[in-house]
Amino acid sequence: MMVVALALTSWGLFKGIYDANIFASVFDVVEPEARGTLAGIMNMVGWVGGGAVAPTAVDYLSASYGLGPAISSAAFVYLAAGVFLLIGGLVFVKRDVARMAMDSTA
Repeated sequence: MMVVALALTSWGLFKGIYDANIFASVFDVVEPEARGTLAGIMNMVGWVGGGAVAPTAVDYLSASYGLGPAISSAAFVYLAAGVFLLIGGLVFVKRDVARMAMDSTA
């Protein structure tokens, strides 16, 4: 039981650090007027994806392939997210950095 408690405590700590950095990094490139809406959308996507879609998908996949492969298939979700982040970085970072540099000199 101690190992489970330690694992869950560690997960909560690192999830909090992750969330704090995601919001802070997104707020760096979003206008202040849109930040509340963005925070709501980010929370909605996280809860709908993690709280509604994921359990349903795991249930569906586990019926056909077993629980282990169903849970392991989450790696594809992380891979897709990584690809989207890479594409977003390649497409938007130069523009956002240039805009931030112009804002800081004005």
